[in-house]
Amino acid sequence: MNVELEEPVLEPVLTDEESAAWDAAVILAEQGRWDEALTPVRLIAASGRPDALMFLGLALEETGDICGARAMYHQAAELGDPEGLLEVAFDFRETGDLAKAIEFGQAAQAGGSRLAAAAVATWKFEQTHDLALEADLRAGVSEYEAARTALGQIYLDTSRTESALSLYREGAALGELDCLVPLANLLIDIYEELDEAEDVLRRGAADGDAHACHNLGLLLLDMDRDAEALVFLKQAIALGDNTSADLVALLERAVTTD
Repeated sequence: MNVELEEPVLEPVLTDEESAAWDAAVILAEQGRWDEALTPVRLIAASGRPDALMFLGLALEETGDICGARAMYHQAAELGDPEGLLEVAFDFRETGDLAKAIEFGQAAQAGGSRLAAAAVATWKFEQTHDLALEADLRAGVSEYEAARTALGQIYLDTSRTESALSLYREGAALGELDCLVPLANLLIDIYEELDEAEDVLRRGAADGDAHACHNLGLLLLDMDRDAEALVFLKQAIALGDNTSADLVALLERAVTTD
């Protein structure tokens, strides 16, 4: 989550005590001393300023109090803070309530958040697969990784395979995990570039992406490298991808039988 750690200019104006507390909190935060930053941040947040509530939410998140952080974000959202609204939108997205995520995302977008605009376009595409969202997704690629994968899907749906390949490769070069599996799938299914696809999936697996581990396992199976495949399929399970479980059980029974 990105929060600007700068002295805000919003009303009400900070008192001298609050201004000093803000400066101290920023210094402590920049040094990674979040436990110590909590005290001055709480002093500022007591004023009810949305930016201070967001700062406190970040401090709580950094110190492991996720519930407390969310409470601060929700308070900031109730005051119309775009960052707070966007945090609430992402909360709804994580719980699967796409309609609510879009609703709060649009409110954040109205407040000037470019990240919110990109996220809303992406979520709308997930909901509707509306090709008319292409321009919005293209504008959001630099703001939100998932916008790239959605835009790539539009390219594929409209027979622009080369454009999709270029888009995904660009994302991979930027270190965006979201586009690695779609890139690998495209390399396998359309271009039959199995070696490059393996390299791409190994990058995702090394970064702890469960889907990359699963897909790498499937690719290695197709290449008759069952022992390697089993390693990555088990890794996928450990990372929460239960779709690999049946396949792992089948492979292990085959090994036992042999």
